[in-house]
Amino acid sequence: MNPKRIVDLLGRLAVLKYFPAGNDAVMEGLLCLVGDMCADESQVEWLVRRMTSGIYSEWPGPAEMRACFCSRFPPKDGVNAYSTVYLDGLPPSKESRLGIAGARLKGLPAGHTVSADQGVEDAVHIACQTKALTQNLGGPATEEEIGYSEDSVESDR
Repeated sequence: MNPKRIVDLLGRLAVLKYFPAGNDAVMEGLLCLVGDMCADESQVEWLVRRMTSGIYSEWPGPAEMRACFCSRFPPKDGVNAYSTVYLDGLPPSKESRLGIAGARLKGLPAGHTVSADQGVEDAVHIACQTKALTQNLGGPATEEEIGYSEDSVESDR
């Protein structure tokens, strides 16, 4: 890829409100980012066209730029990203009509309220019950309430 051509393409992002146009360090960073992600100039062209197509009203930053790219292409560097602007996935583009869905979260199994791991589930419930008992007693149990005495310790030995 020709770096000058890529910088020219990235310069088109200046139509987005808050894009840091004229900042050489930012452009260098974006040049490195698209160099890591994109396999060729046509992918950079698509990315800039997509980001300036109206789906973003202002510059969303480099992480969202990566998410936008990943909605269409597998990144060359293997680092995938999901949109934080479009949580259900970016709207499909006119060209592809392929909407890549956002990350899907699995639900808890039936009967679980905290974790899918039964050991974690049990531990949390025990901790909650212990806390409730402590609060009902008005604080930690005293030695008398639990039946502790020096004599009972001696007889246990």
